[in-house]
Parts: sequence; structure tokens; C-alpha cells
Amino acid sequence: HREDLLVFNQPQTKASDPVNLRPVLLSRCVGLPGDFIRLEGTNLFVNEAPKPRSVDALFCYRYWPAQNALVEEALKATGMNRPLLARNDTGFIFMPQLEYLRLLIAQPILKVALKPYATELDNISTLVPYRGYTIPLDRRSMETWQTLINAHEGVTLTEAKDSTWLLNGVAAAQYTFKQDYYVVLNDHQGYLNDSRRFGLVPASHVIGRASLLLFSPEKKRLFQRLR
Repeated sequence: HREDLLVFNQPQTKASDPVNLRPVLLSRCVGLPGDFIRLEGTNLFVNEAPKPRSVDALFCYRYWPAQNALVEEALKATGMNRPLLARNDTGFIFMPQLEYLRLLIAQPILKVALKPYATELDNISTLVPYRGYTIPLDRRSMETWQTLINAHEGVTLTEAKDSTWLLNGVAAAQYTFKQDYYVVLNDHQGYLNDSRRFGLVPASHVIGRASLLLFSPEKKRLFQRLR
């Protein structure tokens, strides 16, 4: 279901690696088979309807180093403990959207200085294929789907010299997907091991749904903060 924490084998790896031996990842499912997903920075749309992200999701906000003291003062005033990061001449902080609003209340001047930050990776616009979904084989559709189909559908699609398409070496006019796919996004914008980097997750890579947090080793000690 949407919002489930999906456990899956990483889709983007060496083709020769067996699926069950690829790295195991955990990410939030935001797109189901048949959905149209659009991500614009921190704004997520499912079938063109705005979809709120998890209240705990951490988004990136940037500020100029000259505003560092203001940001630190606002963090102190609100009792937040978020690390301040820097790269080149820009400062960054990751926090939930509600904490961002609290900072703006504590230091109204930050409405100008502290802004949401996104990169070209924080943009997705795709229909999520599903088993039985049929597409025409032409240059336009193959720009979108050829790599995905060749990687995960167990077939080979190639373009012939006359600009027609070959499915396993045989001329074909259309293709029908063999399995469902999913879109996953991490709750931490800075961690890119999700659909922003490797694209859609095929059903063949899905292990299951995470339902229990056993322990959270924040300080990398076994069974730290056992739950």
C-alpha cells in the first residue's frame, strides 16, 4: 500500500548479480502500479492530487553563511537539535516541515534567508507500469521504457535499421508488461537510494513490508535504544 515501508533488493546494480544477492534497501512506497507520480522538489503529487509526505520526513533547507547565527538562535529558541551543514558558500539543514515553520515563527527574518532546497534529482514524472499494461513500440515510448524493460522484464527490445522494433529478435508493434512496478522515496531527502536515483522498483525485487523496528543503533552500538 502507499506509505508502507518497502523492503526490496536494489534494482540498479550489475545485471549479472542474482536479484536476491543484491543490496537490501528500505524506503517508503509512494507510487503503486497504475499511478501517475509527480515529484517537484518537496511537493509530491499522486494522480495529480497533492500527497502530504510523512510528518517525520526530513527536507533540505539552505541559507547563506551570514545567517548562521540567526539559524543557531532559532534552533536554540525552539529547543531543536539539528546539525548545520556547509558546502562551498552555502549552509544546509535537514528537518521536518513542521520544524521549519517553528523556526520561521521564532525568527521571522528567516522567511527570507532560509529556503527549501532541491536538486534536479528531486524531480520525477512518470506513469507506474503494471502487469498487463500495453504500450506501442515506437521511438517515443522506447525513450521512456526501453531501459526498464530490458533490465527487468526478461526480454530484449532493440531498434531495427528500418526504425521498427524487435522483441527478442522478432518484429513487434507493441509490448505488454509482465510485472508491476513501484515508486519509493526515502523520508530523508539527502539519502538518494530511492526512485530518484535508480528509478522504479519491479515486483520481482520486492521482499516485503517492514512492520517492526527492533532496535535503532544511533551510536553504532549493538542493541542501542532497544525497542
